[in-house]
Amino acid sequence: MAGHLGKGFDLEEAILALTMVGVLIYTRAQYRVKGDRRKRYAGITVLVATIGSVLIFGIVGFFFLDRRDFNIDFTLRQSITNTLKVVFLFGQDGLVAHTHFAKEFIVTLRVAFAGAITFGLYALLRPWAADSSTDSEEHERAKAMLLKWGNSPLDNFKGAADKQLYMPASIDGMVSYKTAKGYAIALDMPTAANDAEREKLVRAFDAYCGENNLRPVYYRVGAGDGERLKAMGKKVLPIGQEAVLDLATFSLAGKDQKTLRNSLSRAEREGLVLVTYPPPVSDGVLQKLKSVSAEWLHTGKQEAGFSQGVFDEVQLRQDVILTVENEGGRVLAFTNIIPEGVPGEATYDLLRTVEGAPGYVTDLLMVKLFAHFKAEGFTHVNLGLVPMSGITQAKDLPERALKFAHERIARFSHYKGLRSFKEKFGPAWNDKFLAYDHDLDLFFIPAALQEVEEP
Repeated sequence: MAGHLGKGFDLEEAILALTMVGVLIYTRAQYRVKGDRRKRYAGITVLVATIGSVLIFGIVGFFFLDRRDFNIDFTLRQSITNTLKVVFLFGQDGLVAHTHFAKEFIVTLRVAFAGAITFGLYALLRPWAADSSTDSEEHERAKAMLLKWGNSPLDNFKGAADKQLYMPASIDGMVSYKTAKGYAIALDMPTAANDAEREKLVRAFDAYCGENNLRPVYYRVGAGDGERLKAMGKKVLPIGQEAVLDLATFSLAGKDQKTLRNSLSRAEREGLVLVTYPPPVSDGVLQKLKSVSAEWLHTGKQEAGFSQGVFDEVQLRQDVILTVENEGGRVLAFTNIIPEGVPGEATYDLLRTVEGAPGYVTDLLMVKLFAHFKAEGFTHVNLGLVPMSGITQAKDLPERALKFAHERIARFSHYKGLRSFKEKFGPAWNDKFLAYDHDLDLFFIPAALQEVEEP
């Protein structure tokens, strides 16, 4: 602004510059990235070295150029003076290129200097990069916290090796997250002793993300936590419903369960049986499971990590495995039981069948799984999330968009089938939410979620 006023009182350009200053001041809260002090001296060295190299190139070039290029036989002093004039655009009084090579030398010198300035300033001013690695000791601490304070069906995945962990020294707790597309996507709420500590962790994690050029997102939070995050200034969007079955009320009796009873009768006539494999699971069984998983993937389904597991032989060897097998011992379907943090609640992870398996195979597996959990003393079973379901009356544009996609777009039609499969067991449905900072984030969060879910 001062330059536009000083060079000739260019009022229009000065007003535009002043407007930009006002915009930057107004939006200053968005620019919270701190410089990397650890690399500041290295940046200064790079800046000086790159600029110095270009200046030396220019001085040596002028000094050794043929006289016919500029009609001047440059002295060392003239070489230094003309190099500074060319790179700092001070004008070229008396410096006229007479050959094509001389013109290319001037262009090369200016481009090289511009590149050196750009690279040097980047090295000097680049943002501080957070260390995204998490060592095994931190994961062990996380698992101890989850055992002590865990209260989420997603606790088994919060301490997984693929997660990054935020554990500030000032707060006893942790956030499990992954980064993608400039977002730090936290899995559910932070783990801590109580709601007050969790809110402290949310504020601390938000500040940490701001310093590291990341936008925080909280994925698959419950209704109560969604209200708390909303009160803290975040926006909340329903993303689906989670099915939870009450084992005390589940029964195969009654008209509503006729289809399910028919499925079990068909499975028994076919000679199908449930087999339980306690850990450690043998290599032979794992090979059978791998074959089933390969057929399941061959049908077009894809594995998604982050909030659920993938086929990992090392992990599966340590889990209780339930399979449905025919009389010949072939595995037609399997699931693995995993721990979770909700008291009295059990859950499973993978549920995979061979290609073309009839519906009564999974029905048998699920009913026998419920009986297994009930015998173990559990009162409820978490059947997992059905994305994009449960929005009966959309309240705003984002909810209307989700409802429309769920009902009209073929790509998401399989969620209806998933809902129907879980619905026949008669579960209760709990809303799950996505918490974020700005409506604009909704344009980019889906791509970030897709990236973090890639195994």
